[in-house]
Amino acid sequence: MARMSGEDLAVQQTTNGTTWTSFGCFRRFSINATRDFYEATCASDTNKTYKPGKRDFSVNGEFVYDDAQLSIFSAAEGTSAVTLRFIPNDTVTNHNWSGTFWVSYTVDAPYDGIVTGTLEARADGAVTRSTTT
Repeated sequence: MARMSGEDLAVQQTTNGTTWTSFGCFRRFSINATRDFYEATCASDTNKTYKPGKRDFSVNGEFVYDDAQLSIFSAAEGTSAVTLRFIPNDTVTNHNWSGTFWVSYTVDAPYDGIVTGTLEARADGAVTRSTTT
């Protein structure tokens, strides 16, 4: 598969490592997999030299509030990290990022619109990017 649309994105949760269920009604998510870099330039170097530090893996997303799907709230209000999988297009589930995350949320309830929320998920350890075919 070459290009894909985000209209079929999915955020899923597992409690047993094999069965994945919906984590909410998401409209979008953005993955931040930035890395710190440290300058290691010596006086005789012709260019600046950098060495990589650790990744800062976090995800921000927007969801539609659905009182039938309260997993986001339970995860954020719980005392344990949760295992999540972020899939840009769920017709191609082998392209995803998964790992254990700490979760927080905000809720926006306009009087003239749909109630939505934002998710912030921060990695609690390694995050795996799967691209198997």
